[in-house]
Amino acid sequence: MNEILQRKIESRKRTVENYEKYLDDDLRARYPRPKDPRPAEIYDKIMSNDFDY
Repeated sequence: MNEILQRKIESRKRTVENYEKYLDDDLRARYPRPKDPRPAEIYDKIMSNDFDY
């Protein structure tokens, strides 16, 4: 029973990771990185969820 539960947890974990990667790739495709350094720096912080600025 424990092994079955563990497999289900791992499967769901992979599904969530794949979905998060899909969302991240989709967001980057919709909003490409700017070429100008200042907006690019802000873009990188937003995309990395690093809001310590």
